[in-house]
Amino acid sequence: GQPQGERSRHVIEAVRILDQRRVDFEYDGEMAADVALNPALGLGSIQDALFAGAAAHPERTAIVDARGAIGYRELSERANAIAAQLMAAGAQPGDRIAIYVERSAGLVSALLGVLEAGCTFSVLDPDQPPAWNQALLGALQPRGWLHVHGTPVPAALAQDIESLPVRVSCDGLSRARSRVAALRDPAAPAYVIFASGTTGMAKGVIGSHRPVRHFLDWYRETFR
Repeated sequence: GQPQGERSRHVIEAVRILDQRRVDFEYDGEMAADVALNPALGLGSIQDALFAGAAAHPERTAIVDARGAIGYRELSERANAIAAQLMAAGAQPGDRIAIYVERSAGLVSALLGVLEAGCTFSVLDPDQPPAWNQALLGALQPRGWLHVHGTPVPAALAQDIESLPVRVSCDGLSRARSRVAALRDPAAPAYVIFASGTTGMAKGVIGSHRPVRHFLDWYRETFR
């Protein structure tokens, strides 16, 4: 956990953001120079890379956490199931979805499931003070909420999500073989991360699929 002084600082910043109810969003760079040098890199979505891996080596270990190891096929099928649940709950391509889950295989499944549904994810860290997560939730203004069982949700945060149109709570273990027909544009937003910057105010940075996919493709070609 964080030192008490550091946690207190986050709470103070959170209250400040809650008071002002504003956040600045900016798009990250697209690694245009690298893509121009090698147009084959950075094509497709982040989750497409996972599904390609699942098709090529389905039983190879993808993730190891405190609960054990899961392979690429199982990870892809967990992501499919989460995507289907989100879409059944009304999620639309481009929606911002706040994810609340501890760091685990369930978190990775949730990230990929949100992306497979064509949505944009932002992760709220359960280790942070509730006031900080409330501030980020207010700044993000998501349309949906995804909670994976096993991570308790503070009462104040639970109250804040009651008005969201899309709310999904799942075990993260269900599996589905079929992919969903969702937007897979590499230029589409994939995630929103927050940084306090030089002002102490949270700034949301929107990242697209392309830079991450570019890195994944480069890494595979360089180290295989």
